[in-house]
Amino acid sequence: MQRVLLRSLVAMTASLSLAAVTAGPSVAQPTATAELSPLNATLIARGAGVRLGAVYSCSTTTKSTYLYVRLTERIPGYHVAQGSASSDTLKCDGLKHTFKLSVVSENGYAFRRGVAFANGTLTACDAVPACTTDAFSGTTFTW
Repeated sequence: MQRVLLRSLVAMTASLSLAAVTAGPSVAQPTATAELSPLNATLIARGAGVRLGAVYSCSTTTKSTYLYVRLTERIPGYHVAQGSASSDTLKCDGLKHTFKLSVVSENGYAFRRGVAFANGTLTACDAVPACTTDAFSGTTFTW
C-alpha cells in the first residue's frame, strides 16, 4: 500500500514538473517610472491649487496606467495645505513624456509660495493583468 502511494506521489510530482516546463514562456510585466519636475511647479488660482510637471515612462506592453500625486505644504499659523491629483490617460510607448497635473487643496488651506513635499505612485498594468508600481517621494518644490 505504501509503495503504491509513493509511486502515485512520484508520478504526480513528475507530471506537475512537466506541466510547468511546457506551460510556455512567461510574459514580462510592464515597466513604469515617474518623477516630478520641481522646476515646473506653479501656484494656480491664488493657492487653491498647484500645477506640477511630471516626467514618466511606461513600456509598450502597458494597457492601463494610474498616476497619483499627493502634495503637502506647511503654511503660516502651524497649518498644513494638502491636496492630491491623479490621471489614467498616459501614453505608454517606452519613451519619456511630460505631463501636467493640477493638485487642488483638499483641506481648506491654500498653498502659498514656499516649499512643499510631494509623493506618489505610477502603476502600469498589462492585459494579464500583471502590474508594476513605481513610487516616488521626497521631492521638494519652491515656487
